[in-house]
Amino acid sequence: MSKQIKPALCLGALLTTLCLALAAPAWAINPTPPWVIYEQGQDKPEPRWLALPYAFYSDTFDFAGGVAGGGQGYYQDQMVFFAAGLGSSNGTGAGYFYLVDVQTPWVPRLFMTVDFSAGYYTKQRAYAQGNPAYRGEQAGSNDSSKDDYLVGKGWETWVDVLGKYVLPIGAGRTRPIQRYTLKNGLLVDGASGGQVWNPLDTGVSQLRMRFFQRAQSIDGDSGDYSFRTNGLELGLIYDNRDYPGNPTGGSYQSFTIAHDFGWFDSSGSWNNLELDLRKYFSLGQDGWFKQRVLAFNLWTAYSESWNVDRVGDEVAIHDRTPPYFGSTLGGFYRMRGYPYTRFADKAAIYYGGELRLTARANPLGEISWLKFADIDWMQLVVFGELGRVSDDYKVDAFVQDLKWDVGLGFRFMAQKAVLRLDIATSDEGMAAWAMVGHPF
Repeated sequence: MSKQIKPALCLGALLTTLCLALAAPAWAINPTPPWVIYEQGQDKPEPRWLALPYAFYSDTFDFAGGVAGGGQGYYQDQMVFFAAGLGSSNGTGAGYFYLVDVQTPWVPRLFMTVDFSAGYYTKQRAYAQGNPAYRGEQAGSNDSSKDDYLVGKGWETWVDVLGKYVLPIGAGRTRPIQRYTLKNGLLVDGASGGQVWNPLDTGVSQLRMRFFQRAQSIDGDSGDYSFRTNGLELGLIYDNRDYPGNPTGGSYQSFTIAHDFGWFDSSGSWNNLELDLRKYFSLGQDGWFKQRVLAFNLWTAYSESWNVDRVGDEVAIHDRTPPYFGSTLGGFYRMRGYPYTRFADKAAIYYGGELRLTARANPLGEISWLKFADIDWMQLVVFGELGRVSDDYKVDAFVQDLKWDVGLGFRFMAQKAVLRLDIATSDEGMAAWAMVGHPF
């Protein structure tokens, strides 16, 4: 077998990923410590930006297109901005805006992020009660039918305001903004963690507070649905990875508490706890790949407020988390072989593993008309996932009747950001997801 990678296949994957990732909502970008990237030999980081028109086809949007763009380093070195507009042949229209890691002048260790979106979707889906064909079934539960959902036209809006405070310990002791030096997209200096596990000496620790507001409505033939939520999320994060953008070693730990108090126009009060654990192992190099990494993720969530009432064929869920919060599986990050928010219940567990292989060959980086994308490397990923939701937090439930999927990922570093196209298969079919950043 030849060691040459076919440029045509790589180019197709890249263009598909660029289109879909630019159309994807910016809220999906993973939380990381504030950072600045230097190219080896640079004394000062250069501002970067990328703006492109895009077009694609999907079952949800039909034919869609728009313009998206973003950049880093134009006001503050670590600050990132992103904006996108989307329209489709079925009448869907949406806009996104994302401003991340703005350093406050009055508290240098405090960074603010604002995330906003508004859109009208003509094929919006929610795995929620109300489909008359599935009376007596709890939509989204582990044993629920894959067709038990509502679909129709409706609005979806959200506003998030996030503040994160970098604690003066570990790698954050001397400076709150981390500095990573890369050569051809790989870390050569400035690792903020990965050698030992000790928050006092290494890694970046953060306190996070997020105010969120989100509203979703569906007007469909099989039933109507609406959910409005607003509340507060508190979190403690210890990021001990060497380079969070593309880690090769170290670990990540976070614990968050979210609560909707039922105030203002909220649909109800709810609470949720989440624990997210990640670990990375470098396997070194070989003749084909200049970087090989094993990545693992254990994630679990529990909503104490979630309560289900059953009367005959009627199922009513009270004080539940919204389908896009809480103990939810399916979509961009967890259980990628299933639709977005396919599973939701009182509790959830997830186990994920990836083998990330960064190729020595980089034919896309040699194409003259792609120089604007500054493609540093290409990566092949093999992954597998296990997980399930449950009506209570029971250890025995989290090793039985697990859902599964396996898949392949094609990833690229363009303009110092990782773009991914993941394709997964499960017992319910296949799904493809394009997004910015690794899933974990």
